[in-house]
Amino acid sequence: VNLANETIIQDFNFSNVNANFSLLTQLKIPNWFNFQTKVMHTLISRGPVSTRQAYTYANIAISKDIFDKNATIAITSSDIFNSNIVKRTRFDSNYISDVDIRQKYPTILASFTYRFNQRKQDRKINFDKKENESKTKF
Repeated sequence: VNLANETIIQDFNFSNVNANFSLLTQLKIPNWFNFQTKVMHTLISRGPVSTRQAYTYANIAISKDIFDKNATIAITSSDIFNSNIVKRTRFDSNYISDVDIRQKYPTILASFTYRFNQRKQDRKINFDKKENESKTKF
């Protein structure tokens, strides 16, 4: 009801296509390093009371096996171009609101993994393997 005592009827029926795409690439150079990138793109979205602009961002990772493949050192970075910005506009008959949401800065993570008493290939679990049950008689 507005100030003139008239009933306001809003129609929220709206068709929209919302989609995002990702491209994952991985480059392995044996005995040297592994490099991986992931690029994400989200399409524009329109609704009855809001719109969201399209945006794109990229993540990267690089890793290297060391100490005869007993350890791995890795560096990962999210949003390397600082482009993950969600721009949304909300609107109604009485107001318009613009919002920009973004990370303050790209995230960088360095990690070191050492595998005690096992090689990198030994970490895989074989679920089909049956354990030999040995029973000791006293």
